[in-house]
Amino acid sequence: MKHEIVVNGVRSNNKNINNVLNIYYGIVIDNEDSDDLMRLKVRIDGLDNDIDDKDLPYSLPLIPKFFHIIPKLGEAVRVLIADLKRPLDLRIWVGSVISQPQLLEYDPYFYSALTGSSHQTLQPLKSTKNTVDGKELYPQKEDVAILGRYNTDIIQRRNEVLIRCGIRDKTNKLKLNRKNPSYLKMFYNQDDIATTMLVSERIGIMTHNGVKKFNPILTNDDVNKFFNEAHALPKGDILVKALNVIRDVIIDHVHGGANTPANNSNLLKRLKDLNFENILSENIKIN
Repeated sequence: MKHEIVVNGVRSNNKNINNVLNIYYGIVIDNEDSDDLMRLKVRIDGLDNDIDDKDLPYSLPLIPKFFHIIPKLGEAVRVLIADLKRPLDLRIWVGSVISQPQLLEYDPYFYSALTGSSHQTLQPLKSTKNTVDGKELYPQKEDVAILGRYNTDIIQRRNEVLIRCGIRDKTNKLKLNRKNPSYLKMFYNQDDIATTMLVSERIGIMTHNGVKKFNPILTNDDVNKFFNEAHALPKGDILVKALNVIRDVIIDHVHGGANTPANNSNLLKRLKDLNFENILSENIKIN
């Protein structure tokens, strides 16, 4: 069957459209797929009222497998149905439907997911984008971003890329974590100087060919083992100062005579006062 499209009185010349997709909101009933095809069972009010959950047809994912997101039970998805005369034959899901970024972790169908649509039951939550924290918590209009459910994201801005973890406060998701966020920040400044900042409480740098060997794929337990057993990275400027003291003592020390101790008391005091533990980084480890 051929369909013609007329927009503002202008008839389309496209003669290759064979289906009109009908879009519905549905609630996710089952997100387990033994064949790992990312299929869902979705209940659509008005179409599936007389069907038991176990008899619901599968809905196939619209997003390509290069992107992975499985909606949670009770969340909303949009379901595209190719032919309403056979509404159980071919269903395609898009989702999850998340109304606002504050609800990325879970936005249930029967509560807030449809906020902003004609089906909403709640008014939108107060926007955070104009607050000081909100501008950093979530992407801005010109950003290109991938947002995780649980306090992670990847944000691309003008001449800047951010990979972030733990960016929100643990006790208040609307507040920025100003204590210990973990992030990689790469950017060009106005003078075209390339800068990369790796910021965290602990930083581990591991090579598979290091002196100390660890599992190639680190579990959380392996990470703790790494920080307990790997080498502390020296602080370069403090190391240089210590080496300068040692060099001065070697070159400039003076003996009163043969087999007598050196009598450069100031040099010896500087050497004795060296705290070699200060040379080692407390939280940057290498193997």
